[in-house]
Amino acid sequence: MSRTLLLVDGSALIHRAYHAMPTSMTNKSGQPTGAVYGFVKMLMRAVADIQPTHIVIALDRPEPTFRKGLYIGYQANRPPADDSLKTQYSLVRDLIQAMDIPLVDKAGYEADDVIGTIAHQVVQNSSDDQVLIITGDKDLMQLVNTQVNLVLPKKGMAEVKKVDTAGVQQKLHIRPDQVVDYKGLIGDSSDNYPGVHGIGPKTAAKLLAQFDSYPAIYQHLDDIDEKVRTKLINGQDGGDISYQLARIRTDLDVTFDWDHAKGIIRNPAKLAAVLSDYGFSSIVRQFDLEHATPDEQMSLF
Repeated sequence: MSRTLLLVDGSALIHRAYHAMPTSMTNKSGQPTGAVYGFVKMLMRAVADIQPTHIVIALDRPEPTFRKGLYIGYQANRPPADDSLKTQYSLVRDLIQAMDIPLVDKAGYEADDVIGTIAHQVVQNSSDDQVLIITGDKDLMQLVNTQVNLVLPKKGMAEVKKVDTAGVQQKLHIRPDQVVDYKGLIGDSSDNYPGVHGIGPKTAAKLLAQFDSYPAIYQHLDDIDEKVRTKLINGQDGGDISYQLARIRTDLDVTFDWDHAKGIIRNPAKLAAVLSDYGFSSIVRQFDLEHATPDEQMSLF
């Protein structure tokens, strides 16, 4: 029987929740909780809509990643997170653990790399299992294949767009396995890496349609129009580093356990206590946790 794993880009969901909820929302002690509340509501909405059989949440860590070591300017244009958001990261982690959802992260890497690795493990080990990745990061389009699709949220989680191989082709005019090549050429302003100066999306897609990959383009410079060839030669340093930065790792030493990912809340009373402490009485009622005891179990699905 095939399984459907919901892989959640937790860091992206926290940021989306923070900007969707009022910053004035706090618990009894005055600590901001809007991002936490929005996170759990969006997560529950996604579970209800997607109806997976298993779930895992990946999070970023605070340490610098290997990409920063490759390129000092990586993500340098991003403003620091608001203090009111920073204080909620640990609350979200505590809530995920109380819900008994596997939380996976890896020092030196991003949530994207954790997601890429787990998705790769699923595909390598079974041709029947499916992976749905909730994220707002279109870089993850490179992971899409016949078993792996993206779920891109809109308006919180009220609307979502499912992206399969045809969706990537329609959006970028390239195959999913060409996304890294594409990013090497055009760069990424949100992550602040340069690409090849002067090469835009249309030219990149045209080059990849003709030569298939970033390395192959540079192996066939003599076959390329002089104006474009000059840009490729002058901008190769930016392209080469962007080509490295864009690739999501799929080989991390992380453990994925199907049994742990079944969505079984092993201690509903603990979850009720955490939610009550945060002031989320409506979610306690929604989970039907008012009379939960430590020795019972319940399904998240």
